[in-house]
Amino acid sequence: MADMQIAQNNIQGMVIDLDSTHSDTYGNQEIADFNNHYQTNGYHPLVAFDGLTGMFLGAELRPGNVYTSRNAETFLSNIVTHFSKHPCNMNSMVRGDSGFAKPEIYNFCHENDIRFVIRLKANSRLRSEAERYVLYSDETDFRTHEVQYFFLTYQAASWKNAERVAVRATRDAGSFLFTRFEFVLSNFRNVSPETVFALYQKWGIMENFIKEIKNGFYFDKTDSSTFTENSARMALACISYNLIQLFKKTVLPDSERNSTIATLRFKLIHIGAKVTKHARRIAIHLASSNVYDGLFWTVFQRIQSFKLLI
Repeated sequence: MADMQIAQNNIQGMVIDLDSTHSDTYGNQEIADFNNHYQTNGYHPLVAFDGLTGMFLGAELRPGNVYTSRNAETFLSNIVTHFSKHPCNMNSMVRGDSGFAKPEIYNFCHENDIRFVIRLKANSRLRSEAERYVLYSDETDFRTHEVQYFFLTYQAASWKNAERVAVRATRDAGSFLFTRFEFVLSNFRNVSPETVFALYQKWGIMENFIKEIKNGFYFDKTDSSTFTENSARMALACISYNLIQLFKKTVLPDSERNSTIATLRFKLIHIGAKVTKHARRIAIHLASSNVYDGLFWTVFQRIQSFKLLI
């Protein structure tokens, strides 16, 4: 479905947003396990969305006790390989939180000419490096809130090469000594550190995508006993989600394109009715009018006139 969206709209860029989520289990599901971060039993799937279109790019169901980025480089490689036939591969970017800060991902992006913005966890060495770049003068007003941005070069012991890190140093009003540091690793060139942070912060929209695929399409439903069956159910949820995303972007009016699946079901599928019971019969009385009748026929006509490019 994502391929169809790319071909239909001639998309020239893709932002691969990586994350992991949790699917609770309540029985004896195969290889389910306890996840310390979520403090519950279940699975810990990897997920990827296109941050530009909201399309689902991939998912991998995993045992509940694995770390966020386990096999993430292989997962990412499979996605990039699949979409390499599209022009979007020429302008790809990978985005993720500190759980995906691992050299295998950086190296893969460097080797495939892919830009990335990935948050780094703060550590004593990074803080020590950053403190040398913070600028204060006799004219600094410590009564006001202040934010400084800058780049530094950093290489962890496990990295093959030094990388460029954007830093945001925040000092709250009234604080003389305490500075809060945030770090985002990126291989972007000729952009400001403020831009790097702005790019990273848009990763947060992924939480809305995950919430929609869970609440609207039961992505985290795990009532089958075997791992294979639960993986297949998850894949069906992904396909359903992308079908609706394609539906929203191709035939829905602009005013409805941000609607959730629950809203679309209510407006386009649900029908008001009343059920009455008599001696030996049950009667269903359908509503004679529909508040969303105009929207229904607009969508219906657009579906009929839609020309699919494949």
